[in-house]
Amino acid sequence: MGKDLTKVNNTIFICNGGSCKKQAAEDNVRELRCALKMAGLHETTHTIKTLCMGQCENAPVMFVESSNTWYKKMTLDTIDALVSLQVNPDISLQSNELFKRGWERMQPAKVLTPKTSGEFQWQDDPSLGRIKAIQIYPWEFNIYPLLKECFTQRWEGLSLFTKAYGVVEGKFLVEYQQGKAFIHHPAKDISLEIIMKADRESKEFPNKISGIKLFHTEGEKQLGLHFSNPKDGVILKVYWEKGNGLWEHLVNNYAKISS
Repeated sequence: MGKDLTKVNNTIFICNGGSCKKQAAEDNVRELRCALKMAGLHETTHTIKTLCMGQCENAPVMFVESSNTWYKKMTLDTIDALVSLQVNPDISLQSNELFKRGWERMQPAKVLTPKTSGEFQWQDDPSLGRIKAIQIYPWEFNIYPLLKECFTQRWEGLSLFTKAYGVVEGKFLVEYQQGKAFIHHPAKDISLEIIMKADRESKEFPNKISGIKLFHTEGEKQLGLHFSNPKDGVILKVYWEKGNGLWEHLVNNYAKISS
């Protein structure tokens, strides 16, 4: 039987993603649970070992739910102080605080340059002419939701082009499997495999999506989105008319993001 959650008044999340693991996060889990047991907080404090929490530059990272506080660079030397803080609020661990609710700024261990700038720039495209565009960072957590939105949710009003089939219409199914997106049309003989994740040494690497471009033409007469890879160039194109809210959604959730 799991822990009796009716007695729990605090939860501590311990990141065990790749960067945190490299900096002894597993040791932190063991020592934290040991310290909580010794302090008599085992029943009232629940610990959860997570995968990546998205703060790799601040590894190892922990989040304390009761105080809404993120902690950075946690080590065996700071575990006891963190546990003591749950009992005595006067204990100080400010040097390890990354963020807490109410702060206007984070206090990261290292400031990284965002992978997306949120700035559109005019450029001359060989096939589109004069456009204003931005590159969306091509990681699978951008590619997969973009594909699902375009092919399964907002497909009405969109013009969808693929290198393999040309113009395609209707609602599709999009499935995820081991770093690939499989796009199927239930009523037509259309099936696409989109590689979102591949090792540089893999034979599939040249087919991996390496570029996503969000753009509009002068006067915003045409709005669009392109997916490309090193082998084939642009393999997917999506166009739509202004006014359906998709442009604003993509700008705010994919272009103007911090990382």
